[in-house]
Amino acid sequence: MTLDLSNINGCVFDIDGLLISGSSEATREANKALLYPSTFWQQFKEIAAVEDTTSLNPHPGLDLIHKFQRWIPESVANEKDQEALLAELETFAQEWRSHIGEVFAGLKREIKPMPGAQEALNYFANRAALVTNNQRSVAIISMKDAGLDLRSAKLYTANNTPNKPDPGGHRLAREPLKIKAINMLSLGDNLNDIQAAVRACYGQAVLVNTDRNMLDNAPQLKNDPIVSQVDSLEDLGFSA
Repeated sequence: MTLDLSNINGCVFDIDGLLISGSSEATREANKALLYPSTFWQQFKEIAAVEDTTSLNPHPGLDLIHKFQRWIPESVANEKDQEALLAELETFAQEWRSHIGEVFAGLKREIKPMPGAQEALNYFANRAALVTNNQRSVAIISMKDAGLDLRSAKLYTANNTPNKPDPGGHRLAREPLKIKAINMLSLGDNLNDIQAAVRACYGQAVLVNTDRNMLDNAPQLKNDPIVSQVDSLEDLGFSA
């Protein structure tokens, strides 16, 4: 299938299953590992001598341990409680960093680029954006491990956009590109990608997946004139 790109000026790509292949379980474990430091949050709140902790509410990320190291002296009044909490945090941090290393090593062993992925990225170059439900660190490391060059593509992740099928990521993605929704293409490997593109009023949405039952089980999407399906990125002819 060759896409009619005459009215298309930009593209949003999914990552997992579209640009890279690998174990979905390994990706889930990596995302879970990054979120794990927030389990320390409840313990911190129980000891913190402050009435309002909303301004301290942690977000997932590799710098969360450093935030706790700063928050504890600032927010815990009793010096002994400070020392005890900091000691527990240090133990927690050592165990977590070791776990992170193991999880991402496992992810690296699983990751491979999908055929046609780099050619598709090259085709759109600075007119591309990536929207994923993964944490930012997982997305960046996965692309690097797959040997894919992001070029100048913008990246939108679970850290700063709602998860698909919410269209928020797709709407945000076109803003810096200064491209109208009708002139945007979306490529993804599951129905969440397609639903997000349709809700964002994109010009075209292509499901890249060999499973033909996906759209059959979603007749509203299947019958949408902007939606089509191919087996692989190579079928779209970006390398031609």
